[in-house]
Amino acid sequence: MSRIDPLPFGTALLLLGLGAFGITALSLSADDVSFARAQWTAALSLALAAPAIALYLLTAGPPGRRWRAFWTVSLAAYLAHFWWSVF
Repeated sequence: MSRIDPLPFGTALLLLGLGAFGITALSLSADDVSFARAQWTAALSLALAAPAIALYLLTAGPPGRRWRAFWTVSLAAYLAHFWWSVF
């Protein structure tokens, strides 16, 4: 029976939550809140994708759980960026 390690996905989700909180706090002082949130969520998506890309390039063998966790959370941040950009 294999045991699932929640640490990689939990770490990535924690960083996503902290980033979303920071985006919300920083964008409230902007003139155009939607535009500021679209910009900051794009930056958050790139910041979360960077460890995923580094882990993918530096790890020998198939991608592991940490890569998948950061890549998935980066996709969620990109979908938030898409939401603020389109709607």
